[in-house]
This record gives sequence, C-alpha cells and structure tokens, in this order.
Amino acid sequence: MPLSRRTLLGATTEPALPAWLDHVFFAGMDPSQLEALLEHMEELVYGDGEYVVHEGARADALFVITGGSVAVVRENDDGRHVLHEMGEGELFGELGMFLDKVRTASIVAVGEATLLRLPFASLVQGDAGESISGHLSGRLLRNVNKVLALRTKNLSDNAVTLLRERLQMGQFFVSLICLLVIYTLGLSLENTYEERLAGYGPLVSILLLAVIALICIVQIRLMGWSLDRFGVHLRGAKAALTEAAWLTAAVLTLLTLGKWLLIQLHPSFADIPLIGIGSRLETYGLGKLLLLGASYALFAPVQEFIARGVLQTSLASFLSFRRSTLAAIILSNTLFAALHLHVSYTLAGLALASGLLWGVMFARHPTLVGVCASHVVIGLYTIYVLASSPL
Repeated sequence: MPLSRRTLLGATTEPALPAWLDHVFFAGMDPSQLEALLEHMEELVYGDGEYVVHEGARADALFVITGGSVAVVRENDDGRHVLHEMGEGELFGELGMFLDKVRTASIVAVGEATLLRLPFASLVQGDAGESISGHLSGRLLRNVNKVLALRTKNLSDNAVTLLRERLQMGQFFVSLICLLVIYTLGLSLENTYEERLAGYGPLVSILLLAVIALICIVQIRLMGWSLDRFGVHLRGAKAALTEAAWLTAAVLTLLTLGKWLLIQLHPSFADIPLIGIGSRLETYGLGKLLLLGASYALFAPVQEFIARGVLQTSLASFLSFRRSTLAAIILSNTLFAALHLHVSYTLAGLALASGLLWGVMFARHPTLVGVCASHVVIGLYTIYVLASSPL
C-alpha cells in the first residue's frame, strides 16, 4: 500500500501522516526514502486469532502494525502462553534482517489487525545504488540499531520485572505453607477435643480455613496483585460451568455405580444401603445435618480459593520447567489432600482424586466458578447422601 508523495510531504490538502510513521524505524527518512520503502510494503488484514507468523518458520520479512493489535505467543506442552501484546505503530521481525534464523515465537491477531509486510528480499533487489538498502544508505542501519537497542532495554526491564514477580510469588507460597502448617496443628487440637466439640469439629476446620483465606487476601492486596489473578472473576464462567456440569454428573454416576458394585460383590458391604442419608439423619439429626451441609456448601469455595486459586496458581507462576502446569496441579492437590488425613485415609484419597479433576478444570478455565460449583455438589453428595458413615 504505497503512500502518495503528497501525503508523505504533508501537503495541506492531504490528511496527516499515519501515526505509525513516528516509529523509530522510520526516523530521519525524507519523503523520497519513505516512498522507496513503502512501495515494497504489502498491506495485510488478519482476523481475530489468525496467525501472522508461526514459531519455527523462516524469518523473511518485518511487519509494521498499522491498526489493531497482535499477541506474541509461545506454545508448549502446557498450551499457548501469551508473552505480551503489541499495538498500532509497533514493529516486529526486524532481527531477521541480520540473522538468518527461524521465528522464535508466533504472532497472532487480537481482534482484526492490519499490518504492512516488508520482505527482506526487496531490500537488496537491484544494484547497490538502486536497492532500498542502497538508497537509504546508513539511515536504515542506524534506525534498526535503535530499534534493537530499545528491544534489548525492554527485554532487560521485563526480565527484572519477571524476576521480582517470581521472588514475590515464592515468598507468598512459603507464607502459605506456614499457614497450612498452623492449620494442621489446629486440626490436631480438634481431634484431641473431638468429644467436647460434640460433632461440630467440621465447623472448626471451616473457621480455620476462612482465617487462612482472609490472610491470603490481605497478602495479595499488600503485594499489589489483583484477586482476578487467582481465579476470583466471572470471565469464562459460562464455559467453566458447562464443563463442570457434565463432569460432575459423570463423577456422581461413577461414585454411585462404584458403591453399588461394592454392595453386590463384597460381603462386608452387603447390609449397607446404597443411599446413606438415612443413617446420617439418625446420627446427626435433621437440624445438625442441615447446618453441616450448609456450612460445607458455603466454605467449599474457600477451600477452592486456597487449593486452586492460591496454591495451584502460585506454583504454576513460580515453576519454570516444562509441564509446570501439570506439576502445579499434582503438587498443590497432594499437599491439600494430606490435610484431610486427620479425618481418614479414605477422605484424603477422595480429596486427591477430586482435586486433580478440579485442578485440570481450573487450568482449562482459570475461574473459580466452575470448580466451586462442582466441589459443592460432589462433596455434599459423597459425604452427606451417598456415605452412610463418616469417611
């Protein structure tokens, strides 16, 4: 899309120069030089999510963003990761002018994006005096050097920011571990005075978790982070709830079928009812059972905030090796399941199995809405409907 000479000269009858011409890449070029350069540029329009360049492809052109924005992404076993976004007036791909290498990242359009593409081959077409690089002489080289210097500075600044962020996240994770140790000590005291608590021990556990969650929120605020980062938002809630609904239904079906098979095949389960809520009512009474069930439903989201939002997110942010997301899911849920050992090995095993499921769900849809809904339904059904005695 070559610009007319009148536009480049800024004649009063023509519109002002495009904002992207203020980029340092074009600095100091006179209209004739800009005209020579722009004549070889091709205007391209990309739809939302469309790839501009693919990671690993040969670098054969540079691009100027004249409208919209693009995302720089890397893809690995954990999925697609957005490194940063670039908007109108920015330029990318210039390093390929000097290094015959492949693209180190993919560029994807965010919304509709309009770009100008300058093939490197066009820079050296013709004789030395006739080619673009020859016509622009040292101006192009100086400008590219400025671009690369700015890129280096930005990369250095980003590296410092990333390092500071990882250190903060590491400190946050260590403080969380200390809180969970205190929680474990509280549970041991709860077991010691279980008889005096008269069946209200779960309420003590819930209260301890609520205190830990409150301390985590205060720390998050003090570090300047947003709760959005830890899954406390509604973005993608519809997709998360849809996935949670069918996965939860599948889990409830499998749990019921598993208990039915035990009753049919194992002699020690022969006299146990398939639905155990009747025994629960006899043990606790309707009032206490409703109170315990309501408390569980209210504070299951607190557990999810700690296990998924805080533990899993902080681990995923801190770990830097391949499959770090998977490692974060396994480590956070193993740790959280160990906190259920004070009740029984069965409950700890169920907490680990369900936690791995919810961890994957949260990694796919990083909002706590879906995992909280699934946790409440599966937990209430397993503990207060399906089970006929404490797990």
